[in-house]
Amino acid sequence: PTSRWPGVTQVLYSFGTELYHGLWIHIIVVFVVVVILIRLMMNNVTGKLRNNVLDRVLPFSTYRRMSASLFLSSLSAMLRNNIPLNESLDVIRLNSNRWMKNHLAVMQNNMALGQPYGKAMNTGLLGASELLNISLYASLPSFFDVLQAVSERAKKDIAENIERLAGILRSLATLVLGGCVVWVFGALYALSDAISQMSSFY
Repeated sequence: PTSRWPGVTQVLYSFGTELYHGLWIHIIVVFVVVVILIRLMMNNVTGKLRNNVLDRVLPFSTYRRMSASLFLSSLSAMLRNNIPLNESLDVIRLNSNRWMKNHLAVMQNNMALGQPYGKAMNTGLLGASELLNISLYASLPSFFDVLQAVSERAKKDIAENIERLAGILRSLATLVLGGCVVWVFGALYALSDAISQMSSFY
């Protein structure tokens, strides 16, 4: 009987049985629900919790940087076509989610108060280096080129971060797979050893 199997073998058997009877469906459902919730939070959660906590951890930090890069690229393209800054922000808002609209609204409000561009755009969307470049070069005629350069640099940094993350995930997957193999062989060895000991009594 399984009750007399070694503990590690019992756990492996129970886990395999649960998977066979539908546990894998529950795992997939939970995964899908988590992904949907994270996506909804990315698009809608705003405020200090988002800026000070969520946007500092994955995957929110990567999403913020990608959104910031896309924002700078879009803004640069419109400024290059002689569209005023405030109108450019209005156009970007039209196709933005709630989170991005909140950042853009704060930017426009800050600009209406007469704040310089670097300070006005300090809403939590852009990083320190992007804000510094905007502050330094906002008065130049080629400001849109600066925005484009900052956007391209941000894209490069994001690609490098994703590559590092992919390497970490590959290593983690290897460790998990190796752990599963060790678990299976350990459970089989323990069961074989237990059977051998039981047979020695007869």
